Amino acid sequence: MDVLDKLDFVRLAALANEHAQDARLWRWFANMLEDGRLAWLRDRKSWEIYIDGACVTRNASFDVALRFAYAVNCEGVPNPGAGCNAREQLIAESHA
Repeated sequence: MDVLDKLDFVRLAALANEHAQDARLWRWFANMLEDGRLAWLRDRKSWEIYIDGACVTRNASFDVALRFAYAVNCEGVPNPGAGCNAREQLIAESHA
């Protein structure tokens, strides 16, 4: 196996892993939505993601916000209490 073959193999493995992660995310999304546990709200500059009525995150990108909500809900990523009440975080992101 030459260097190019090894690089192709690494790329293919990374792509397969990415697809598996996306599949888990969208299965979770569909299940949470069907169970009435997931909601979102869009304002002019950001998305708010709610799980069980509590705001979990706010971000300008729906994809980023949803992935963070998934990580908090399924992977035990700590949510430092920022949630949707941290308007300063949103302002900082919009000026970055």
